[in-house]
Amino acid sequence: MKNLRKFVSLILVVIVVTYLSGCEIITPLTPPPQLTQEEVILLTSHSWGGNCVARWRDGAVIEVYDETNFPLLEEVLNDWNEALSGSIFLTTTDDPNEAEVTIVFGSLSSDGQAEIKWHNDLSFYEGRVIIDPIGGRNNLAIYKHEFGHIVGVYNHFAAGLMAAVVTSEEIDQEVKNYLKLLYSVPIGYCF
Repeated sequence: MKNLRKFVSLILVVIVVTYLSGCEIITPLTPPPQLTQEEVILLTSHSWGGNCVARWRDGAVIEVYDETNFPLLEEVLNDWNEALSGSIFLTTTDDPNEAEVTIVFGSLSSDGQAEIKWHNDLSFYEGRVIIDPIGGRNNLAIYKHEFGHIVGVYNHFAAGLMAAVVTSEEIDQEVKNYLKLLYSVPIGYCF
């Protein structure tokens, strides 16, 4: 009984010290849903993290600053917000210091490019879309495509908006299914 009291006292001390230090008590990650082999292949084939899930945190509000002044940016963000069904939310900001994602012009060998930075736990914290001022300017499909990379698609799909050669301005069902799956698995989960 004496050892039990010591153990309980020790646990209470750890909880109090953790609370007073401002640290959070770490809870185990929620296990991912049961995935089929096809779903695992879909995730690992297109994720920034390769065999691990890399994405924005659940419910993140991602502010976007546009140096290119693209007139259809709201349409781009609204379409991705609809496809993401509330997993994350893209919105514009007039303050570049508040932005997690910045859109800029840059000379490229292609019409556009996207870059993502993530923490050690594979959660995204910063993105950048680079648009070629000649080939990509005012090209709705290019802006939508590059934002597909920003929201979580790394490797291209065979066809559609997220193909290496963009063949559509619409976010197709295969990409929507991928994003739904991506945002259903915990960040950092590896296969």
